[in-house]
Amino acid sequence: MRDLEPMTRSTEPSVDGPSVRAATIASRRAAVERVLVTMRTRYAEPLTLHDLAGEAFLSPYHFNRVFRHTTGVPPGRFLAALRMQSAKQMLLTTDYRVSDVCLEVGYRSLGTFTTHFRQLVGVGPRRLRRLAAAFGDVPLEALCGGGDPRGDEAGGLLLELEAPAGDARESIVFAGLFPTPLPQSRPAACAVAVLPAAPELRCREGAPTYALASGYERSADALGALLAGDDDVRVGIAGPVLPGDGAGATPVELRLRRLDVVDPPILLALPLLLAEAAAGPQPPRRVSRRR
Repeated sequence: MRDLEPMTRSTEPSVDGPSVRAATIASRRAAVERVLVTMRTRYAEPLTLHDLAGEAFLSPYHFNRVFRHTTGVPPGRFLAALRMQSAKQMLLTTDYRVSDVCLEVGYRSLGTFTTHFRQLVGVGPRRLRRLAAAFGDVPLEALCGGGDPRGDEAGGLLLELEAPAGDARESIVFAGLFPTPLPQSRPAACAVAVLPAAPELRCREGAPTYALASGYERSADALGALLAGDDDVRVGIAGPVLPGDGAGATPVELRLRRLDVVDPPILLALPLLLAEAAAGPQPPRRVSRRR
């Protein structure tokens, strides 16, 4: 699905500025939620920007802006994320062939599906299954203190992570820095900690970045985190922010909350990737030759 190019922040008028009435803002949010219902039930269909704009009763141009403002990402990227969420679920819970999963989520090209999956999840479909088989039972608690803070980079963010108000459960949080509000591919830097925590992550100085975090039950394992339902996940996002220079890290408050219906799905297989990294190099598997 083709998305319209965004206007720059300096020239694009706000879709919910002080001059916009509360009723209008609520109406736009309701329109986006209506479209998200269509996306989640018909994600395997070839939905176009015009199709989705029609569901919202908005012009394609205005719908693209409203949707991006509400969810943080364009409609096409959100739809692709929903497809990959379903694909990830099938790969981890069924024995479907990758080609079957590709068709089930609306792709006709296995190569395109594999490329998009790797971009959004961080690994290819077959490697995801291998990682789940090898490291799916690793407790999240064993990953605390791990990650890649990128200590050799000049710019820094000090993430002050807090649990949701009134949430008494113990959570392990994965925090990372990304170029967009959608946590896709591998983060520029990441850390794992028990809440409350204040990890310092470093990345390229002067580059706008988004700090994203997801929290899970302390008793969960790596595979359980990837398959966690919406009620079991806490999320937080801040940005875009500019990392501080070498003189000190920029503090960023990040209070986690429950997932909202307009939040993009969490796709990145970070728990499995960190579990693999913690295990160190693995000996090559022997391939038995038939005589």
